[in-house]
Amino acid sequence: FACSLLVLECTLAMTSELSGVAAVGELWGLSHNASIMAAAVVIVCVVLLCNYRQIEAIGVGLGLFELTFVVTMLAFHPSPMQVFKGSFTFHSDSEFIKLVCANLGAVIMPWMIFFQQSAVVARGLTTKRHLDEERSETLVGSILTQLVMIGALVTLAAAAGSQRRNLHTVQDITDAIAPVLGQFASKLLVSLGFIGGSLCAALVVSLAA
Repeated sequence: FACSLLVLECTLAMTSELSGVAAVGELWGLSHNASIMAAAVVIVCVVLLCNYRQIEAIGVGLGLFELTFVVTMLAFHPSPMQVFKGSFTFHSDSEFIKLVCANLGAVIMPWMIFFQQSAVVARGLTTKRHLDEERSETLVGSILTQLVMIGALVTLAAAAGSQRRNLHTVQDITDAIAPVLGQFASKLLVSLGFIGGSLCAALVVSLAA
């Protein structure tokens, strides 16, 4: 039963990640099919041809692209006090509840547990020192992940608020950030952020499955 749920979860997660790749491809004039096929080829080649250490390095490298959202956040010069207060403000409207659910679903996924366990085995971590180091690395990764989420949320909130517009697509996000960073810079940074997050997660999903 657990394996069946894992397969379902991985399938849905992979669909979500590839949709992000397709959205970025559309920004650069590529069809959805071309973007998804290119991403699939990259994922398959990395998983089949690289060892664990190499995959880990590639995944970390891709994941670091997500820090571009921190750059875009800083470009809007947000008030630290407003960000802090907003982090502890709860709203009862349906859109806010959807946002909370989306964030929970994005950072708490069962396949991550399977991947973490397989990573411990693949790296041959058996001693207490090794496991302590793994916990420390996981903690650092968790903090960076939350930093990226804060960067993305503050960026989108500032962009949407300054222009009084709703953001439904990657193109909408790029256009909203463009007045601050410029059209090409916003397009490039948003693309790197989405591609980095999508491909990094897709690799982890593939290894977990």
